[in-house]
Amino acid sequence: MLIIQSRILHYRKAFFNELSNSFDLTVIHSGKATVNSNDRYREIITKERKIGPFFVQNKIFKSFIDDKYDIVIAEGNLRYIISILLSIFMQNKCRFGFWGTYLGTNVIVNKFWKYYTKHRNIFHLFYSKHDMEIFEKFNVGENKLFLANNTFHVQKRIKSFEASEKKLILFVGSLDARKELHVLIQAFAEILYGIPSNIDLAIVGDGVENAKLQNQVKTLNLQDRVKFYGQITELEILEDLYKRAYFSVSFGQAGLSVLQSFAYGVPYLTKINSISGGEKYNIIQNKTGFFCQDNIESLKYYMLLLILNTELRHHLSKQCYEHYTYNCSLSAMTDGFINASKLNTNAI
Repeated sequence: MLIIQSRILHYRKAFFNELSNSFDLTVIHSGKATVNSNDRYREIITKERKIGPFFVQNKIFKSFIDDKYDIVIAEGNLRYIISILLSIFMQNKCRFGFWGTYLGTNVIVNKFWKYYTKHRNIFHLFYSKHDMEIFEKFNVGENKLFLANNTFHVQKRIKSFEASEKKLILFVGSLDARKELHVLIQAFAEILYGIPSNIDLAIVGDGVENAKLQNQVKTLNLQDRVKFYGQITELEILEDLYKRAYFSVSFGQAGLSVLQSFAYGVPYLTKINSISGGEKYNIIQNKTGFFCQDNIESLKYYMLLLILNTELRHHLSKQCYEHYTYNCSLSAMTDGFINASKLNTNAI
C-alpha cells in the first residue's frame, strides 16, 4: 500500500504503525523525516512545488512505477494535481482511493468530486460519518464510500468520570483567533456568580493570541481563576487536568482536541458552526457533549448545565469514553482502510 500525503503530522505516526500490521505500507510525503528504528512503515520524501493554485510533488509517478503498489491512497485535495493525474492513468492498474475528501463551499470542486467518483474506478475514505452521508446522497455507486473515523491516539487512557474531584473548565489547543478564546473567557467571567469559587478555567497551549488573552484576564481581574499552562508535553500533567475537568470547550474551532477529550472520557462543548475538519461530528448533542448557538448566552447556559448537573455530566462522560473506544480508536480507523482495500469498485 502507498499513501500519498503532503507531510506526516506527529499524531499520524501511531496510525501508520498500526496500519503496517495489516499492510506493507509506504508513505510518500514532502515533510521532514519521521521514521526511526521503532517504526514499521517506510517513507519516501519528495520535494513539493507550488504552481498557481496547485501543489506538485516529484517522485510519485516514479515510485508507483518502480514498486507497483496494489493499493494507492491520496489526500482528497484537488490542489495536489499529481495525485489526481495518477488516479486517472493508474486506476485500472491498482485500487485507488482518496482519504479525507469532503464537500465544501466551492461549487466547482463539489461538482468535480461527484462526477469523478460516479464515473471512475476510485473510492473515498472519510474522516467522519457526516461527510460520508453527504456523498451517499449522490448515488455515486456501490463499494466506493468507506468510513475511517479520524483519531488522535492516546496511549494511556483514563476514565475521568471515576474521579470525584472536579475543579476545571478545560481548553486544550493553540491560542489563535479561530478558537475565539476571548468569548470563552468573557463567558467564564459572567457565570462566576453561579458556580463554586474553587472552579478555574485552565487554558493549555500557546500561540499568537497569548498576550492578548492574558491582558483580557487582567482587565477582568480573573488572574486567580484563569490559569495559563502553556504547551504541556508531560502526559501525567495533562492526564491530571482531564481528570479534574468538568468538560472541554473550544467555542470557535473543534478539531483533534475533541478526540483527545473523548479518549479521557471528558464531554466537549463548542458552537454549532465551529470550524472543524470533521472531528466535531463525533459530538452527539446531549450524549457526548453539546453544540451551543453562536452567542455568549448560549455558551454560558451549557457551561452552567455541565457544571451543575452532575448526573447528566457523568452520563455524558461515560458515553464519550465508549464512543472513542468503538469509533475513534486506531483499530477502528484501520478497519476502514482494510474494508476499502478488500472490495472492488465498479469500473466504468
